[in-house]
Amino acid sequence: MEPTKEQQAAREVFASGRDLALVAGATHAARLVMGMVRKFCYTTDRQVMARHMEPVNGLDGPGQDYLARTLLPYAHRAWEDICLPAGRLRFEHDHCMKLWAMTSPQLGADFVLLDEAQDTNPVLEEVFLAQDAQRVCVGDPAQQIYGWRNARDVMTGFPAEQLRLTQSFRFGPAIAEVANRWLGHAESEMHLTGHGPGSRVGEVAQPETVRSSPAAATSAAPTPTTSSAASCWTAKPPRTPAAWAAKRSISSPDTSCSTTTTSSASTRWACTSPDRAA
Repeated sequence: MEPTKEQQAAREVFASGRDLALVAGATHAARLVMGMVRKFCYTTDRQVMARHMEPVNGLDGPGQDYLARTLLPYAHRAWEDICLPAGRLRFEHDHCMKLWAMTSPQLGADFVLLDEAQDTNPVLEEVFLAQDAQRVCVGDPAQQIYGWRNARDVMTGFPAEQLRLTQSFRFGPAIAEVANRWLGHAESEMHLTGHGPGSRVGEVAQPETVRSSPAAATSAAPTPTTSSAASCWTAKPPRTPAAWAAKRSISSPDTSCSTTTTSSASTRWACTSPDRAA
């Protein structure tokens, strides 16, 4: 089988790397090298370092350190190639972001809004905090899903006033009422209000969507559900309301119906830098 253009480019970039094949096998080693470059792009570091290599199964500490030091020169070579306009390796969004961040950009804006702040990489956090502007970050810690990309919740410890966004325009009062029942079971202080288009909670004759869930495996039969956005079928919730609420799924406690709206979608935080408050 003929190698792809990307595989051929990698071979040319690492052409003189005999150690690469001897240490871990060329394909696996090249993957580790590009992983080092990728992780470097998430950080505020100014150059690729040995610590950017991901853990390798079966290697102890000394073995991990030896492999990282061996691959580091190739990671430097890969980053140099990526920075070249005529480089052979594929240029990705993470590379673009890192190169831009390394210029210490100033946006020249009065207000800077960081959305999905619960999933922010250090490289973007550094740019955000360096802006001479009123800084606002919005997010929901319950929806953090990119920890594997070194992202973290930058709202934690952010020196600003914290505001809860409890008014939802995605659904109306009927769904908000159901949501608040489950927030109560979860012992949350949150109270939602629905200001969206007319919505209702009840049975539907022909659901538009079928949603599967872990609870479906233990449910005897599905129960109908509807919301302002779509209609669907879902399994009966677990017997313990708190357990169902812990999954951040808002359902009717009487198990006759449930909604597709998640509680975290309406419990986002807004943080405003106090020293630049309007």
